[in-house]
Amino acid sequence: MKKTIEISEHLLDQVRSYGGGTTEEEAIHNALKRFVAIMAGRDLNRLRGQIVWEGNLEKMRTDDSL
Repeated sequence: MKKTIEISEHLLDQVRSYGGGTTEEEAIHNALKRFVAIMAGRDLNRLRGQIVWEGNLEKMRTDDSL
């Protein structure tokens, strides 16, 4: 999908300096992917301690049918 947006040259240069890519498009794409990954990680961290696992590790370790 094509979009036309204005981005600070300084900000784009910073993204490139952190290994964001060689072209502007690649740098923006990589920065967005990293942002999404960071936010997804934060969402997972919010769940810490809220999910109760009811499995049996000992049974899983000895059960050959898995």
